[in-house]
Amino acid sequence: MPAPGDAENSGTKPKRERVISLLAVTASRTIACTMALAGFAAACIAGLASQVPASQTLTRAVIALVVCYLVGSLLGGAFRVLIEEHLESHQRRHPRPTEPPELSSRTPARTS
Repeated sequence: MPAPGDAENSGTKPKRERVISLLAVTASRTIACTMALAGFAAACIAGLASQVPASQTLTRAVIALVVCYLVGSLLGGAFRVLIEEHLESHQRRHPRPTEPPELSSRTPARTS
């Protein structure tokens, strides 16, 4: 029976890897959304400062939002790949120790 979190035996990623991968994906989405919001805010402020009509300002702000989201998605994707490659190289350099066979065959004592 495979040990919990044993990727080689179970065919799935260990829990820690899944959590880190999820954090990397969440971080890449956060980068994209933050850039989109910053672009929208900058376009709104620039439009207000230059006294451009509101409809034109909002149109430009929405275009900036979309463009900045796409750029942020590219940067976030690069960040995610960077994190995943770093984790893989770290795991190759520092493999998890395995349990000796004599310890893995023992069953823990029950406490009542």
